[in-house]
Amino acid sequence: MAYTQIYDLASATVAEADTYHAARGNSTWAGAESVKEVALARARDYVDTLRWQPGIFDDSVKGTRAREAAKNAQIVGALRELVTPGVLLPDLTADNFLKSDDIAGMKTAYRADAPAGTVVVEINAIVRPYVTGRANVELRRG
Repeated sequence: MAYTQIYDLASATVAEADTYHAARGNSTWAGAESVKEVALARARDYVDTLRWQPGIFDDSVKGTRAREAAKNAQIVGALRELVTPGVLLPDLTADNFLKSDDIAGMKTAYRADAPAGTVVVEINAIVRPYVTGRANVELRRG
């Protein structure tokens, strides 16, 4: 069976997240199990927004690694969600990335690095081999 989204898979459990964070010395991962479960659910929602390669969650060795990466990305995101609920999928407006503004001349400029949404470098590093680029452009030599 080829999975297309992380929610098709078994999500990370609180026990798995506890083990992961303990192994990395993340003492911030603390609190009631119910609070951790909510943080894991919100992180799963974020990880599911990533553009996973088609069929990546199949039964191959690479599929197994992709499932593990998705689970680890969920666990990493859950720590952020535990500390600051909603941080992974915030409502963004252009004002968040305003570089300059000129009211009288009606000029507005945004920073060149303004992302279209939240970018979590640690999660991106974990899932990089299993997701596609945002451009969705196929390159061919001609």
